[in-house]
Amino acid sequence: MGGVGRVFIRKENDPLHTNSLAPLPEAFNLTTHEDEDTVAGFEDEEEEEQAGSGSEGEEEEEEEEEEEEGEEEEEEEEEEEEEAKQRSKYHVEEDERNVRHFFSEALATLRRGHAQKLDVDAIALEMSSLKLSHNVSVLSYARGTFAALISLVEGVPAKDKDAPGWKPTSAVVKSLQAVLKRWHPILKKFAKAQKDQESMMEALALFFIERPALSPLAKWLLQQLHDLDVFSEEAILQWAQDVPKGDAAKQRVLKEIEPFLKWLEEEEEEEEEDAE
Repeated sequence: MGGVGRVFIRKENDPLHTNSLAPLPEAFNLTTHEDEDTVAGFEDEEEEEQAGSGSEGEEEEEEEEEEEEGEEEEEEEEEEEEEAKQRSKYHVEEDERNVRHFFSEALATLRRGHAQKLDVDAIALEMSSLKLSHNVSVLSYARGTFAALISLVEGVPAKDKDAPGWKPTSAVVKSLQAVLKRWHPILKKFAKAQKDQESMMEALALFFIERPALSPLAKWLLQQLHDLDVFSEEAILQWAQDVPKGDAAKQRVLKEIEPFLKWLEEEEEEEEEDAE
C-alpha cells in the first residue's frame, strides 16, 4: 500500500487561511514615513516647477507685448520724424496776420485783373509787391494764388458743403485751362528753382486738403501747370516721394494725382532708355 499522504487541517482562526487579506504589516508597506516625506518633497518641487513654468510663460507674454509696443513706438517715432522732416523742408515761420492779409488782397487783385482783363504783367507786378510787403514765403504766396485762381474757374462750387460728390465736367476743365493759360506767369515768376516748385506743390496739396470736395480737380490742375512749365517732372516726383506715409490727408491728394504721377514716371523711364 502506498504511503499515507499528509493532511493539512485549516484552522479557522489562522489569518493566512481566510478569504480576506489582512493589511500588510508596516514593515512590508512600500511607502514608509520617510518615503512619504520624499514624495511630498517631489510634489512640492513639481508644484514649484509648474508655478515657475507658469510665471515664465507670463514673463514671455509680457516680453512679447513689450517688444510689440516698442516696435509700434518706433514706427510712430519714424512717422513723426518723417513728418517733421517734411515740415522743416517747406515750413517757414511767418506772421499769420500777414499771411491772412496777403490771401485776402491776392484774391481781390486777381479777381479785379480777371474781370477787367488787365495786363498780366501789371497784375504780376502787383502780386510781387504784395508778397514783399506782407513778407510771405513762396509756400504762402502759392497757397493764396491757387485759391484765387481756382475761384476764377467757372463751375467750381464756392463751398464744399454745397458740393457733395462733386466732379469736374469738361466745361470746368476747359475753364481751368483758360484761367491757368492766362495767369500762370504770376506763379512761374517765383517757381524758377526746384525747391520753390516743390514748395508750390506743397501749397497745392494744402489747398486740396482745405477744400477736399475739389480734390478731383487736382490732377487736371497739376497736368496743366506741368504743361505750362511751371512745375518740372523732377519737382513733382520729388515732392510726391517726400510725402510721409503716415500723413493721411496728403496721401489722399496723392491718390487723386496718381494717374498723372504714373504717366510722368513712364515718361522719365522712356527718356532714360532713349539716352542709353
